[in-house]
Amino acid sequence: MSLAFIALLPFVGAVLVLVGRAPAVVAGAVTMAAFIGIVRHIPAVLAGTSVSAQIDWLPAYGLNARFMLDGLGLLFALLILGMGLLIILYAQFYLTGPKDRFFRYLLLFQGAMLGIALSDNILILVVFWEITSV
Repeated sequence: MSLAFIALLPFVGAVLVLVGRAPAVVAGAVTMAAFIGIVRHIPAVLAGTSVSAQIDWLPAYGLNARFMLDGLGLLFALLILGMGLLIILYAQFYLTGPKDRFFRYLLLFQGAMLGIALSDNILILVVFWEITSV
């Protein structure tokens, strides 16, 4: 699974929570998929290489969205996704009433933090940093 796809997966999950009937299941499945995607890159990172992916954003201006996974990024990605899974599990059984809005904002924040941990250029870092303020 590409790092760019992993970084954008929580944002896709936030949209899926809108149309799904079980927001906790959708949020948990999306977070687990991203977690498994990061775990699959562990052998390459432990071998000393860094995994990277690039999306040409505005190629005429030389702007691209570049993501990199190294040891520190791996640690933070696992923390962000692991804690996200625990929060989703806890919230499902603790909160009462409709939870779709909570899970939507949780996935948006989780995606922003994951984007910060995986960003490889300052432009994308600033974009994801600003998303955390939502």
